[in-house]
Amino acid sequence: MAVTVAFIDGTNGTGITLSTADAVTNWTGATIDGNVVQIQGADCVSVKQVTGVNRIYYNYGSGIDMTLYDRHFYIWGMAASSGKLFGKVSGGIRIFMGTTATDYDEWYVDGSDTYLGGWKCFVMDINTPSNHTNGTGVTKTSVQYFGLGFNCLSGFTGNNKTLFVDAARVGSGLMITGGSSSDTGKFSEIYADDTSSSNQYGIIRRDAGAYIVQGELVFGDTAAATSYYFSDNNATVIFDDKQVSSTLYKIKPVAHASATTSQFQLGDKVGTGTSSIGTKAVTISAASISTTGSFTYSASAKTITRSTGSFITDGIKAGTSIRVAGTSNNDGVYTMTITGLADTTLTLSSGDTLVDEGPVTSTLTASRRFSFDASNANLKNLYLYGTTFNRASTINLGSTATALSTTTVEIVDTTFSDTNEVVKNITTSSPAPLYLRNKISFSTSKAGASAIAALNMYDAGSVDAGAFQVIESPKFESTATAGAHTVSGHTFTDTSINKPYITIQNSASAVWNMDNPTNGSSGRPTIGSAKAELSFAGTANGTVNERYVVTWSVKTPSGTAINTARVKIVETAPAVAVANQDSTDSGGAASSTYLRALYVPTGASTISATTHTPAAFKAYKYAYLGYVASATINQAVSTSVALLDDPYKVEATEATAFADGTQKVVFVESAADNQSHSIIKWSGGSGTLTAGQTVQKVGGAGATGILEEIIEGNSTAGTGIIKTRNTTAFVNGDSLDNNGFGWTATYTNSSEKRFYWLVQAGTISGVKRTLQQLYDHFQAKMSYETPLDSADGWDKVVTAGQAEWAIPLQGVSLGSPNSFKTLRNIVLNRGWIISGLNSLIGLSVYTANDGTTFTPASTATLEVNGVKTGTEPTNYVRIRIQADSGGPLTEGTEIMNTQATTSYGGSGYYKAVASFNYTSDQPVVIRARYKGYLPFETTGVITSTGLTVTAVWQIDPNFI
Repeated sequence: MAVTVAFIDGTNGTGITLSTADAVTNWTGATIDGNVVQIQGADCVSVKQVTGVNRIYYNYGSGIDMTLYDRHFYIWGMAASSGKLFGKVSGGIRIFMGTTATDYDEWYVDGSDTYLGGWKCFVMDINTPSNHTNGTGVTKTSVQYFGLGFNCLSGFTGNNKTLFVDAARVGSGLMITGGSSSDTGKFSEIYADDTSSSNQYGIIRRDAGAYIVQGELVFGDTAAATSYYFSDNNATVIFDDKQVSSTLYKIKPVAHASATTSQFQLGDKVGTGTSSIGTKAVTISAASISTTGSFTYSASAKTITRSTGSFITDGIKAGTSIRVAGTSNNDGVYTMTITGLADTTLTLSSGDTLVDEGPVTSTLTASRRFSFDASNANLKNLYLYGTTFNRASTINLGSTATALSTTTVEIVDTTFSDTNEVVKNITTSSPAPLYLRNKISFSTSKAGASAIAALNMYDAGSVDAGAFQVIESPKFESTATAGAHTVSGHTFTDTSINKPYITIQNSASAVWNMDNPTNGSSGRPTIGSAKAELSFAGTANGTVNERYVVTWSVKTPSGTAINTARVKIVETAPAVAVANQDSTDSGGAASSTYLRALYVPTGASTISATTHTPAAFKAYKYAYLGYVASATINQAVSTSVALLDDPYKVEATEATAFADGTQKVVFVESAADNQSHSIIKWSGGSGTLTAGQTVQKVGGAGATGILEEIIEGNSTAGTGIIKTRNTTAFVNGDSLDNNGFGWTATYTNSSEKRFYWLVQAGTISGVKRTLQQLYDHFQAKMSYETPLDSADGWDKVVTAGQAEWAIPLQGVSLGSPNSFKTLRNIVLNRGWIISGLNSLIGLSVYTANDGTTFTPASTATLEVNGVKTGTEPTNYVRIRIQADSGGPLTEGTEIMNTQATTSYGGSGYYKAVASFNYTSDQPVVIRARYKGYLPFETTGVITSTGLTVTAVWQIDPNFI
């Protein structure tokens, strides 16, 4: 036999054998049987029954304190004819414990209606309310007399003995040691050792293939360096429905610090690591008794009563736990202890608060619960594969007092059903614990602050639903108070039996992360402002973060992974912001965790939620066009992005485009939506207007702002960017000045366009950026900077960039990489304007806040040359340019009318030069007149680069 089995007295070592009943010494009421019918040892004591109570008891000689070490009294008994016994309610068979032979108590344990005959080991917790007291009753701390009583309806004639008693002991259960990896201990061996004729401890028996247990099973020895190796499978263990203490029944793997081996394993597995599967299941269960009837539930009295039938006859026992089923208001109620038991009344001492109800037909299920206590820090290996624990009180995987910090732990495909609580305190780091597909179901349903969560994550850390799944139960707590905890992928159904989802202790450092939670219907879990779903123990401490994982795959349209692409999530609440920024790896993948809501307590019964609302997914990589898509994050999200080549980029080196230059690009945000920057036009000006001066309605009582830049024209007639605007709009007919610096002009009617964002383009090596350089810089910043620098305002480009293109400066057409436009943000209705460029040529349009467009004028040079004179004065050469049809100007509009006065080239060569405010291509007619020569006339087009025409002169033969 691989294992060694010993009868124990709780933590006090070896159990107490009162008598093996091999001799009549110190026994009262019996003699030695001598007929070899004993169950243990060489003999037993017996008596011929008489009518009434036949008591057979043993005098130990000194008192035993039965309140220590979870001690219980075990005794073997047999009645030859069960039909001659009274029923259980009348004490047909009763356990006897007394301080003296006349001061005793008796507990009714069996009778003709429940006893099936044969040898039976009876057990009793002295703290169980007794059924009969004689004299002053037993003193629990000094019990000297132990025995059985048989209450017989009649006696027997003749000399045959009919009542038998064998071995009597005081203790708590069995300790199991021994075994090896090649010869492991098993329940069958424990059973064989217990039931050998020399032992017959009465702790374990076998019935219908199951092992029935009525004591604790301790594996290992804390007092000696004794190794053990226990591993069993395909077994069922049931803790019997006996009148024992609520703490007796347990399976407890322990170990001594110096023990070489201490391994406890239930079930088996196939595969290794995350491919492991639990097989050959072991089931550990508490026996249960159910009764159905018409019951009345009282909240104030904490009672369940019935008008007909008997709880005692139905087998309900004091000290058991009750679960209610079949009522409208008390369904699922779970009570810890029945302290008062009568035929028609159950009195409850702890557990849920009953709701007044009934009489109503319902079912009560009573069970004497057990615990699984793997909390010894010296335990080397704990393996649970395909195991089921049914109706346990507490499952300790570690405990609230002790962490398993060096134990190798594997728990795979294990179910904890109808269990008060699973406590997990496992901090082993190497090898890391293996948890796969374990389930905790139908735990206690106590609600609100009194709830016991199904899983007590005392060790903090994280629990994925693939490791432990909690079903139809209050979910999580950590009585360790402080620490961060993460629960991932769990379902939180909006039903009372599942609440609270999390119980949060009163600690500022108690932080819970609900990652990828679901309500069971692909939506977010319901969390109200009361503390029903999230039960905060305090009024100010603790935090719960509702978060969702967003995974990215960024590739080209052909499927090539793009490395170091920057991916971002833009949210619109609680404020417009970039919530997450990350970079893809060599496989084009990235992952980030998005905070959807933050919950904190705000009082004794309320919580507040800060909800984060995602708006867009954006992705950037230099040499590719930006990507944006609308974002909805109510579950874990996978985003696939295909980035297109950027045909507008010119700078080949990303780092060069990224460099800030001499002067950084600066973003100037308007103070408010109604104080947006402006572009305005003026005419009829006198005096000089300079950048940095105030532009205002004369007198300062109307619109006002600071001139950023004159982008076309001049102080007399021009177009300017006005920043730091007040809330008042410019009005048609306004007269303008610069607040005392000598400039005046007239506002051009309806010319004001509002732009919320001002981009100051900055310089490179002291030279203003070109529009192309600014575009390349935008693109490089979006992908190159990690993370994007919000101090410089670059987060504004992401949050306020136009939706389709993701940045505020967009290439206009595939065929024109040097043509750009600034865009309005579609969501926020906020436009962009750019100042400080070396030229606006190539910028086709600004889009204002209201969606209207404004074409910024740029200065183009018009030149007519080829004018050669001899001795004639140059002022005789007249140049005229007029608008032709097909352009922004009305046909016939005079664009130039001047003389050629600018000398160039060799002696006698002159040209006419003028500036033109270019907005778009303008067809024109060019005419030149020179005395003595035929008139010159041609057509052309003014483009963004201007217009140059060379006149060809032919002598006029008719000139005199």
